[in-house]
Amino acid sequence: MLVNEIIGSFGKYHYILCFIVFVNKVGVAFQQMSIIFLAPPVRYHCPDSNATCCDNPIYDRSKYTRTIITEWNLICDRDWLKDLTQTAFQFGVLIGSLVFGILSDK
Repeated sequence: MLVNEIIGSFGKYHYILCFIVFVNKVGVAFQQMSIIFLAPPVRYHCPDSNATCCDNPIYDRSKYTRTIITEWNLICDRDWLKDLTQTAFQFGVLIGSLVFGILSDK
């Protein structure tokens, strides 16, 4: 026996429901991928020396004027903080999905 015979065919209600869900999920996709725009690779140089790491770098702002990298100096030994922001966000999505998924089923 086919599933469609058991539950019925895909009707107008299903199309409307899918449309509502898809419209809501478009914003989530932009939020999930926001780290690409918040922390793109930014060029910089150190003013006092030829070192690759320094406390007061000069950022190339020709392409990106403000990013989390330039605001919080997420270079060299602080580079891992950039990845931590995405990890924390995804962990929040995981916990939120579990908690609110269970609550919505109640």
